[in-house]
Amino acid sequence: MAKKIKDGLIKTVTKNEFDTIETVCFYKDGKKHGIETRTGSNGFKSYRLYINGLKEGVHKFYQNDMLISEVPYTKNRINGIMRKYDDNLICEEITYKNGKKSGLIRQFNKYGVIIAETTTQIEQKKEKIRKRNRTLSFLGAIVGDVVGSRFEWDNIKSKEFDFFHPDCFFTDDTVMTIAIGDALAECKGNYKNLGQQTIQSMKKIGLCYPDCGYGYNFEQWLNSENPAPYNSWGNGAAMRVSACAYFAKSFKEVKELARKVTEISHNHPEGLKGAEATAVAVRAALLGVGKDAIQRIINDNYYPMNFTIDEIRNKYSFSESCQKTVPQALKAFFESENFEDAIRIAISIGGDSDTIGAITGAVAGAYYGVPLYIHEGVAGYLDDRLKNLIKKIIDRATNS
Repeated sequence: MAKKIKDGLIKTVTKNEFDTIETVCFYKDGKKHGIETRTGSNGFKSYRLYINGLKEGVHKFYQNDMLISEVPYTKNRINGIMRKYDDNLICEEITYKNGKKSGLIRQFNKYGVIIAETTTQIEQKKEKIRKRNRTLSFLGAIVGDVVGSRFEWDNIKSKEFDFFHPDCFFTDDTVMTIAIGDALAECKGNYKNLGQQTIQSMKKIGLCYPDCGYGYNFEQWLNSENPAPYNSWGNGAAMRVSACAYFAKSFKEVKELARKVTEISHNHPEGLKGAEATAVAVRAALLGVGKDAIQRIINDNYYPMNFTIDEIRNKYSFSESCQKTVPQALKAFFESENFEDAIRIAISIGGDSDTIGAITGAVAGAYYGVPLYIHEGVAGYLDDRLKNLIKKIIDRATNS
């Protein structure tokens, strides 16, 4: 007697000591061809696509109506990024090629932030290239400073202005951003004495530019033989800290580095908070965390993000404090569409335009990258000493 070939929609029920599973699948000429649904009595459910008997597409698995995994298939082999979920939130990504792990393996916390990342040897060389490209975005803070420089005492309150202009110049924001990057580079991965190295780098580089716009207290600090913290909550803590995100290997470390380079002068809790919030945002942006997730991190841990730039623009006035500039600068990034747009939004706020631009630019550069035409444009405002220091910082960060 000829064996009957399965055809059409077929339902089967299987039982074991743990579960009763109902399977519904469409067959064509004896092969699975279509979506197969499996439903277990313990709350398990899955949707799997078959084409001519082969697994294809993204197979999805649920437990009690909550997504627990997505597995991509091509011709019966896992191909692409397999994702695992916990409480409907992504917790792990594993890259496969032709059924084998190949590429990045990432683990995430509840905010969608990467907390661990490993890679295969094949991907390590590619990742080094990607890391260098990401590190080039270190110039984001410097761009924001230069573009905002001519508006610090002449606010424009508009996004419509010449991006680069003969009246633009670099300020202390650029000099101190580079000084902290230099300190991190000089440590070569051992940050035990980072605080003292930062003082040395700030003095070595900062005193070369005595007229770049230091605040009175910081200028006194910089010229002191034995600089000591002076309980500052000034936004200088935040504008200079972005390099920490490029050298850190985790969120825990980026916080530690931000604290060490900040507390040497700005040791007020608000100064430390502003620096940490900025460094964490830059780190998250470098890792490709979405803007909504970064905003949740800031809102839940640092500053409320319950306002829009349009709501504050007309009434916003000059402030040198972290608490009145860092949230506004970060919000400019959250509302932006690209790097240049982020800088334009930041400048349109008014207030301490170069510093707000530097903070926004630090995060926007890490998130979007800095376009080549802007790289080339900002280079015209920097001298050879600063350019060479930036090159050293980028080289060290890439290989750290």
